[in-house]
Amino acid sequence: MKGKEEEIKIIVGENEISKQFFECLPSTKRRLDIINDGRMAYSFHCDAFNEIKRMYLACMKNGVKVRIITEITRENLSYCKEALPYFSEMRHIDRITSNTVVSDCCYIQAHEIFYKKCMPHQCLFSNMKPFVKQQQLLFDALWENAVPAFKRIMELEKSRGTEYTETIQDPHKIMELYTNLIKSSTKEIMLLVPSSRIYKLMLEETQLLNHLYNVANGSDIHIKILTPLNESLQEIIKRKDYDVNKNLDKHIQIKDIQTMPSLQKEQYRSEDPYSSSTSYWDMKSAMILISDRIDSLAVQIAEENANRKNEINGSFYEFIESATYSNKETTVISYISLFERLWQQVELYKKVIESENAGNEFISIAAHELRNPIQPILGLAEAVSNKSIDSEQKQMLDIITRNARKLKSLSDNILEVSRAEKNSLKLNPKNIDMIQLILDNLQVYQEYITSMGKKISIEFENNLGSEMCSIYADKDRLNQVISNLVNNAVKFTVDGIIKIDAVMNKKDDDDNGTDDHILTISIKDSGKGIDPDIMPKLFTKFATSASDKGTGIGLYLSKRIIEAHGGTIRAYNNVSEKGATFSFSLPFR
Repeated sequence: MKGKEEEIKIIVGENEISKQFFECLPSTKRRLDIINDGRMAYSFHCDAFNEIKRMYLACMKNGVKVRIITEITRENLSYCKEALPYFSEMRHIDRITSNTVVSDCCYIQAHEIFYKKCMPHQCLFSNMKPFVKQQQLLFDALWENAVPAFKRIMELEKSRGTEYTETIQDPHKIMELYTNLIKSSTKEIMLLVPSSRIYKLMLEETQLLNHLYNVANGSDIHIKILTPLNESLQEIIKRKDYDVNKNLDKHIQIKDIQTMPSLQKEQYRSEDPYSSSTSYWDMKSAMILISDRIDSLAVQIAEENANRKNEINGSFYEFIESATYSNKETTVISYISLFERLWQQVELYKKVIESENAGNEFISIAAHELRNPIQPILGLAEAVSNKSIDSEQKQMLDIITRNARKLKSLSDNILEVSRAEKNSLKLNPKNIDMIQLILDNLQVYQEYITSMGKKISIEFENNLGSEMCSIYADKDRLNQVISNLVNNAVKFTVDGIIKIDAVMNKKDDDDNGTDDHILTISIKDSGKGIDPDIMPKLFTKFATSASDKGTGIGLYLSKRIIEAHGGTIRAYNNVSEKGATFSFSLPFR
């Protein structure tokens, strides 16, 4: 068409019209817009239409957007569905009768409605730019008010009670259907986006929030959203370019699944109540939308690509692999069951966290209040004890001092627990001699055992091949761990031997050529062993057995301290002899 004179003319005869039509298509570079009577769907299956279908596919392959507006009815529904692959997008308008084609450079309009034949007998043709531009604007206006084919097809399928499931591959059609399901919802929307990266991309590149708020505006619809809410997402949601009306908050509930333990798994089990099969959904790469408890859309995302968005500079649509739409009752109920189960878990988890926080806050306040009067008691008792008093008074003061110190130790441990719960357990690491630290504890507890009159000996076996072992760690914290473990061993051993062992092993998975090792310290006693009932929760907060008079704080703090150093701690009952063994391992480089 390039270089041809601008003209407007009437073309008569099918052969001449076909010739003109096929001259227009190859010259089209951007858009090819078609308006056809609903009966087009029938004629589209005539052999004479094969060449036109081939040309449409060739245009789309070359980047041309081929759009069509037609009438989709119950009668031509199956034909329209079969014609969908030959167009970039199809939309519906009731009782449309025009038959026109508008391209980048020309306009063709049939004078009569043609049915079951390829071309009309007479048509109007023009390549005049103002006229073509006018027809393009007219098409755009009709397009904006037309109903997307997916939505129209769903309406017709529902009205005749047909249940079906469809897999969609085109990312743009998937997101169009996603948007249309949201817009057409009248009662309830359930939306699950379990990946913060995916949700962030959606908010940045689509109008998802605007669509949700537009649907909620002036209606009684209930919208429930499950998604991670990190700082980045909260900042996007608060942006002014999203027209968020605070009055709509009562319609839209968003729950944070950022820390939900069940979603840390790669898959989540979903059982269909009407089927014997069980499905496993990849919760980190599947978005689920449920509209009015009637329609469901599961969108599969290639999250490994979403993670690399900044690296590969792609758009959100490039990360959509496929989607499955369904209005089958069993499928929709399965998704509803999954969503509601997660919703309830989030609510319960929130209540548990709130309860724990309230408990921790109370414990922290109580420990502080308990600590305040202890120091004056200790100071005054020691001051009086240093004065000239008789032995009976001194003995009573020693009891006061000893118990006040126990109370101080308890309040200090409770405060440590509170800090650990708030992840504010601070370390002050430096190079320390681990061997000397063990020997210092050994001396203290040997003296303590002697004063208690117990027949227990403590032995230290150094298997490090050196009299010194320098490690980068917090000396006071590790001293606290060793003291806790040795104190436990002494407390549960009536008589016998407590063995402390130090050994160095090379990392099992160390294949990077470095000289990384693991330092393991073990404390083995010959006491009554660990109660099987307490074993699973041994290192949890306040875990004690009925016969144990302790607080259950020491082992919990020991675990948190060792883990803060990047190490591990464990315990087990001895196999061939009585007693138990506690050991902790620390990285050593």
